[in-house]
Amino acid sequence: MDSLFLLQFACFIFMLVNAFFVALAHLHVRWENRRYERSRWMIVVAMIGLAIQYAVQMVFGFRAMHDDLGAVINILVYTPCFSLISMGIYNIETTRSNLRKMILMCSGISFYGSRFSLCRLPSFPPPYYI
Repeated sequence: MDSLFLLQFACFIFMLVNAFFVALAHLHVRWENRRYERSRWMIVVAMIGLAIQYAVQMVFGFRAMHDDLGAVINILVYTPCFSLISMGIYNIETTRSNLRKMILMCSGISFYGSRFSLCRLPSFPPPYYI
């Protein structure tokens, strides 16, 4: 096994354990607050998304095949997941009107990031003919 696979496996397990801890914290709440619960589940979904991304990279070997392809896959997955984590944290700290602005901003960043990364897909050199 190479070190890249072991690193991705460790990150996969780490994200699943973190998602499990955040989800399990729901059981220790005395009074449920809708805003906190929404934030909790947004963070859990983001962590599971990151874990799925690591599993996909381990199975299909995008990073091992080509660094550019691995970076594109990372951008496509990291941007929405980190936006969900940011919105989950911001949901706890802000008023409702500012939350709508944050959702619009994160959605725009996710759209722009995915559009930019799809435009920059790696181009492999054509085969050389003798």
